[in-house]
Amino acid sequence: MFKSVKSKVLASHLITAAVAALAAAISGHYVILKDYAFFILAFIFIFAALGAKVLASNITAPLAKLAAASNAVARGNLSGINDVRVKEKEIITLVEAFNKMTSNLSTILISKDYVENVFRSISDSIVIVDEEGRIKTANSATLDMLGYSKDEIIGKPAGLLFGEETGEGDIRKIRYESTHRQRLENFTSTYVAKSQKQIQVMISGSLLTDREGTGYDLVVVGKDITERKKQEEELQSMLIKLEQSNRELQDFAHIASHDLQEPLRKIMAFGNRLQSKYTDKLDDQGRDYLNRMRNAAVRMQSLIQSLLMYSRVTTKAQPFAPVDLPSVVKEVLSDLEVRIQETGGQIVDLDKLPVVSADPHQMRQLFQNLIGNALKFNKKDEPPVVKISCRPADGNGNGASDKGLYEITVEDNGIGFDEKYLDRIFGVFQRLHGRNDFEGSGIGLSVCRKIVMRHGGNITAKSAPGQGARFIFTLPAAGPQEAAPDMYAADTAYE
Repeated sequence: MFKSVKSKVLASHLITAAVAALAAAISGHYVILKDYAFFILAFIFIFAALGAKVLASNITAPLAKLAAASNAVARGNLSGINDVRVKEKEIITLVEAFNKMTSNLSTILISKDYVENVFRSISDSIVIVDEEGRIKTANSATLDMLGYSKDEIIGKPAGLLFGEETGEGDIRKIRYESTHRQRLENFTSTYVAKSQKQIQVMISGSLLTDREGTGYDLVVVGKDITERKKQEEELQSMLIKLEQSNRELQDFAHIASHDLQEPLRKIMAFGNRLQSKYTDKLDDQGRDYLNRMRNAAVRMQSLIQSLLMYSRVTTKAQPFAPVDLPSVVKEVLSDLEVRIQETGGQIVDLDKLPVVSADPHQMRQLFQNLIGNALKFNKKDEPPVVKISCRPADGNGNGASDKGLYEITVEDNGIGFDEKYLDRIFGVFQRLHGRNDFEGSGIGLSVCRKIVMRHGGNITAKSAPGQGARFIFTLPAAGPQEAAPDMYAADTAYE
């Protein structure tokens, strides 16, 4: 900057000298002017050339580089200007502003590329509709879904998405709802593909707004729910069939409880009369036939009653209520008192059974079946010992269940079973032992499973031959508003 000022001062002095020389010529010193005029003019010319060079070096060259950088930006090169050395403040400011502009442009382009990549990669259909209702752009998912090329869809009325008959009305509704409610969600409609295939979609819509909040373009997002709709229809069909099956089961329960049992009662009654009045008139083979008939009738009655018990899990179900399991188990043990005494059994370790949300009658039936089985399938040389325990289903041992479930175990020291038959033991009328070995219809565990499943739980078993069995099931805990003031345990051992 100092050199520039110095050059300007020197030029001023030279111009002053030239003017003085010109004045001298006018005043009569023409000869002197003639002698020195050539040298003065030559010096001024040289100085002007040097000044032009300085000007070109300090101003013109940076401006030229700035122009070249601008052309580079137009071609997509946003590297800016890095090698300009100037001392003029105005030029420095201009270069810095230019570099800042290129940096901002680079950031904007990166963001634009990112958004475009996201736009292209989203699996749902996204369509941008302008203020005139025409498709401004659409992502790849839209083109794949509808079977159009980009040229076939861009610029076309957005009603094309929904078909010719209802399309315009649908797009107007989407724009209206998006404008007045800020956003449209869960609007079910139908896209119509180029092939005229109908595609069920869940529509969401929103307006793109500027900084002042003024909306202009409409964003329409369509999620293909064709498969989901198909599954919903299949589920609805299955529910209808299930309701029909339940009605048929109820009808069967009514038939079994009345129509089937009535002739069975007569068979049993007449069989008893034959045995009491005519047994001495029958030979050995006749008495054998009579006994077989009576035994078959008893088994038939047992099967019918078992089926009724199984069907009543749903047909005679009661609403859930807080059920105090210690009280339930005490009642069951009271009912089984004779069998416990006959087998010499013990029921121990009833540690802190909780209050659960359940059907009271079904809880009693559940524990009666499980404890009854533990007493029945015992080892002949060893009295049965049944342990009933409980813990939270999450296993944290803190006395509460984070999952809202309790895991209850009924364990015995009986004959056990091979776990390869695990699925079989919960089936209706499935038995692992003959009727001569152990009585029963083989429906008790299937009833247990149905009860537990009705309560939203699961039941399974762990066992090995000769090593007893553990039946593990889950039940929902009673809510805070349902829970009893105290959860107490039945500490008494029944012998």
